Amino acid sequence: MSKQSKHDTARETFPRLWERVHDKHAEEIADTERRLNVGYIDGDNPARDDKDLYIERHATARRWEQYQAGEITRDQIIRYTLNRYIKQRDKELAADLAKLERRAEVSAPERIDISIEWTRGGVYGMQARARVYAGHTYTGELTGGCGYNKISTAAASALNRSPEVMRVLCHLWEARAAVGLGMPVGVIGTALPSIGGGYGMSTITNILSLAGYTLTNSAQGRYYDYFSYKASINWISL
Repeated sequence: MSKQSKHDTARETFPRLWERVHDKHAEEIADTERRLNVGYIDGDNPARDDKDLYIERHATARRWEQYQAGEITRDQIIRYTLNRYIKQRDKELAADLAKLERRAEVSAPERIDISIEWTRGGVYGMQARARVYAGHTYTGELTGGCGYNKISTAAASALNRSPEVMRVLCHLWEARAAVGLGMPVGVIGTALPSIGGGYGMSTITNILSLAGYTLTNSAQGRYYDYFSYKASINWISL
């Protein structure tokens, strides 16, 4: 099976995201190649210019030692380093396409349920454990630390692990891109979209609302929070 046919469902279901993933891949390679060749240029302070800064940053220790010792030329170390970077990026591209294919294969859920359980987290206070049920999958996430919006962070992380919810988000991206609109506040990602943590549950509710899901039930208690969303339009037909 060829790489192209392997992800045909993703390409047909999310054509704009398919192109976006490939475009970002090509842009990052081109940008890295430029940085390796040009180096760091400080327009305000030329004394800080360093033509080999990015070579040192991206090259292996062995190649850098060879270059410093004069055993290989600058063109050679750039070629070695760029080829190594391209291999890494190719793996990341394959992973992104696999995620997109998975999102294209599943069905949009009729309901999305988010339950939050608050547990004691020692010195950092209460922590939020989110569980998301969407379609046929459960996903979960537990927060740690302090100083941020824990409930929406846990909820966003669990939502992002659900292929069904991410299918809905990809459909939203495609629909808005088709009419020249960007994504709403709270949707992040340079290639594939995801829901950012820490924006608050109202932001998550707004994102799901734009994607066709209405908040139909919610409840709060001392140690729990619950949110239930129901599809108001049929994303499966899109």
